[in-house]
Amino acid sequence: MANIQAIFTAIETAVNDLNLEHKFDIQQRPIRIDQFDTGYLYEINNEILRLIEESGFLIADLTCFRPADGKLL
Repeated sequence: MANIQAIFTAIETAVNDLNLEHKFDIQQRPIRIDQFDTGYLYEINNEILRLIEESGFLIADLTCFRPADGKLL
């Protein structure tokens, strides 16, 4: 099974390098929906849809892996 944190760290590094090299007007930011801590209960599907709607540019990992329990869906 893939090390999800290592993959995210690689993505995070690439995004940070991209921001530094290209000086975009809007900074790109890597996020993991499973690490959100909003401080209240919310529907994760609604949160995902909200983030997609607010994104001007989106790259998504749509694998069937759930990091919380280490299982493929």
